[in-house]
Amino acid sequence: MRAKVELRKEVVQYLRRECHDAERAEFYERLDSLRSDPLKDTEALVDVKLSRYVLRFFRFGRHLAVFQWDAARESIIVRECRR
Repeated sequence: MRAKVELRKEVVQYLRRECHDAERAEFYERLDSLRSDPLKDTEALVDVKLSRYVLRFFRFGRHLAVFQWDAARESIIVRECRR
């Protein structure tokens, strides 16, 4: 089953402001591929400012997308994008 995806408002704003069209396209392609296997080709990240739990991230263009994988709800929550 493919995971549901939730983008925080800040992520959508970041994509509009900081990324050009090719980077946005790469972001959505990567995100779509993660829906079937959220842990494939991602790395763990600990950032207590965002969450007390271990988060994951993937790279797109010159940016990182930080997300939380909720296995119980089969949901990917993209919490932040950064350079």
